[in-house]
Amino acid sequence: MKNAEKNYEFRYMDSRERLKIAALKLVSLCWIGLCLVSLVFHDTSLASKLNSAGGCTAGAFLYLNLFHVKSELMELFEPPYQYHGIGLIVISAAFTMASMWATVTGS
Repeated sequence: MKNAEKNYEFRYMDSRERLKIAALKLVSLCWIGLCLVSLVFHDTSLASKLNSAGGCTAGAFLYLNLFHVKSELMELFEPPYQYHGIGLIVISAAFTMASMWATVTGS
């Protein structure tokens, strides 16, 4: 049996793919941590706080979807898209739009 068939049929995950997913989970956790630190300690304007909150929710969306990868990372980018936690990305977009509005109005 070829390796590609084995990956698809039996949900076998190569050690290289496991390493990629673990690295991306670490990056997303670092992203969330950076946004939280920025939200709590560094930002003073409303626009910056909203932007940091949007970054936190976008990082949470990425982290959540990395848990549902079964055999390879490209599953996230191939149709049919099976994203989980769509509400998180909608909230992130709302925070980003509110941040742009706060920047324009000078809040």
